[in-house]
Amino acid sequence: MSGWIRLDRAILDNPIWSSKAEPFTKAQAWIDILLNANYKPNFFFVRGIKISLERGQLGWSQLTMAGRWGWSPKKVKRFLKTLEEEQMVTLQATQQTTIITVCNYSKYQDLDSEATQQTTEQRPSRRPNSGRVDDPTDDLQLNNITSKTSNKRGFTPPTLSEVHSYLSEKGCKDQKVGAAFLNYFESVGWMRGNTKMRDWKAAARNWWDKEKQIQVERRPENVVEIDPRKARAKEKISAELAELMRGIGDVDR
Repeated sequence: MSGWIRLDRAILDNPIWSSKAEPFTKAQAWIDILLNANYKPNFFFVRGIKISLERGQLGWSQLTMAGRWGWSPKKVKRFLKTLEEEQMVTLQATQQTTIITVCNYSKYQDLDSEATQQTTEQRPSRRPNSGRVDDPTDDLQLNNITSKTSNKRGFTPPTLSEVHSYLSEKGCKDQKVGAAFLNYFESVGWMRGNTKMRDWKAAARNWWDKEKQIQVERRPENVVEIDPRKARAKEKISAELAELMRGIGDVDR
């Protein structure tokens, strides 16, 4: 089998694409790298330090990858080493992050090579029950139609009213949550990591889920308070006990 398929980055906002359900497979982790690689030069900041990236690169720490994929840091390190040995990526470790460069990124992603990829690399195949060999140009025409349809579905940032309305449907009555969500993503240009957001509702659900967890942790029954008076009394008892033990030791001698 040869040729290729289109895989929309919107899959990153789908709950099924999450290590919360189960840890990523190695194939899923590899596709995650491809989906998050920058399609054009970009930059981001880590602790105030500007990190510049070229086309086909992304900057993730090994802890970030471990969290995304549900892996241990050691497994991430072994996986990256395998990708590098197979000449699938090159790695550049810095004090701030790890810059991953996908090898041959442009070869497979350049738009001007789409027609060549479809017409010269895709082998003829038989459709079930059709009894005929497909014309490779059929797939190219279908691909063009899909591309035009996809381009029309551009991302439109929501208004504050839309965010409030949607979060209210999900049980969020505090309008400060929606305002914080909108302010944050407006400040980062509606980016999720290195990827442009495609589905703000999925992002809003994740935001609300995290906020609910924070609220649970802040409940009085989940907060351990230390009474200063009890702490001092405990220290006093410990000191008296230590003094008593020293006295017993002196008597024994």
